[in-house]
Amino acid sequence: MTIDSIYDRSSKVNRGEATDFSRGDPIDVFSTLSLYVEFDTDRSGRQPVTRTVPGHPGKWVCAYSSLERLRASTRDDEVEYSQLSGADLLAALHGDTGVWFDHTFPDGRQILLPPMEFSTADD
Repeated sequence: MTIDSIYDRSSKVNRGEATDFSRGDPIDVFSTLSLYVEFDTDRSGRQPVTRTVPGHPGKWVCAYSSLERLRASTRDDEVEYSQLSGADLLAALHGDTGVWFDHTFPDGRQILLPPMEFSTADD
């Protein structure tokens, strides 16, 4: 396996331009983007970092349009990350996680909402 084989050449590279999600399904648009996502390595393997976002229910994976935005958001120049397509990120997620694109930036948006937790009262 060469290093070139890990890059998704079919994804669109966002070069500091705002992503236009108004043309079709936002998940379809997101799936074609090249993203930077914080990853963590533990005993079970390498996985996207999930976190809670104050004021928003559920767990989220934050994906960024550039490495600079990821580093600015985490405030860490040596953050562990992977560059992958939106489609690859969506395929790697567990069903209980949402995706937020460019979180903390003015053009950021929620792409996939985490499922709502419902509680039922015993009658």
